Amino acid sequence: NEVTRTHPEFVARYYIYERDALRISAPEMDEVSHTYEQFCADLLNPAAVDCFLALTHERYFRWFGAEFGGTIPRIFTDEPSFGYLTRAANRLPYYDEIAADFRARYGAEIEPGLRAYFRGEPCDAFCTQYWAMIAARFRETYFARIGAWCRAHRLQMTGHCMSDSAIANGIHLSGNVMENLDCMDVPGIDEIDTHFCAGDDLLFAQLQNVRAHGATHAMAELFALGPVSMAYARMRQMIWYAAAHGVDHYFMAIAHLDGRGNWIKDNFFHDFAPESPDFVGAAVLGAS
Repeated sequence: NEVTRTHPEFVARYYIYERDALRISAPEMDEVSHTYEQFCADLLNPAAVDCFLALTHERYFRWFGAEFGGTIPRIFTDEPSFGYLTRAANRLPYYDEIAADFRARYGAEIEPGLRAYFRGEPCDAFCTQYWAMIAARFRETYFARIGAWCRAHRLQMTGHCMSDSAIANGIHLSGNVMENLDCMDVPGIDEIDTHFCAGDDLLFAQLQNVRAHGATHAMAELFALGPVSMAYARMRQMIWYAAAHGVDHYFMAIAHLDGRGNWIKDNFFHDFAPESPDFVGAAVLGAS
């Protein structure tokens, strides 16, 4: 992660509760570099997000800016989250102004609520307040910021949130998913498992919601988790299912990754490699 490698001050921090002590912590840099926790740029810090923009989007603009709004119509953001480091039960997201923001927003100190939460004491009101504040902060520092940059550079913002198919996980990893999607020009969802179930109806309902809020387009990422034997008829059925919920842009992540190990076969990583036995049939999807 270039943001944290070049700017260690932008490593995400978190509250941690151990041995009846509440403190603020961050991963060590070797941990950042060599584990899953490398995804730990502080997306609750506007300066860290600006650093990310400078290292990525600004470079794209210098190299390819003449193609923005034409050959390059939009930029995709994939599963940004403030929660990569706070999946453990004894951790919660932190940012520098959090205590002052909580005091200004709710007229109370944040620490008693944090201690009650970590001790397992009743604190429903605090949890509602805390996660609402984190959600608002994340929306403003990341989604609104990235979206504004894209529109200022003749691009549309598209992508989807982390854990957008599960309400509880979504709150703890992405904040308010529907409000985040409202910041996008082509809001999207992730349905790479390719299921037909009530949970998917809830997932696609997010796109119906943003369409109702005025979004003119909607996107779905499909198929990447297989199964490896998925028939083209099933793929077309899934495209139609998504279209019924307002989807008109598709990211066909047809990687066929599943538990049978096909993901290690590099040549068959997706259908659009000529070596793949499915390659000749991929054009069928174009008629969908």
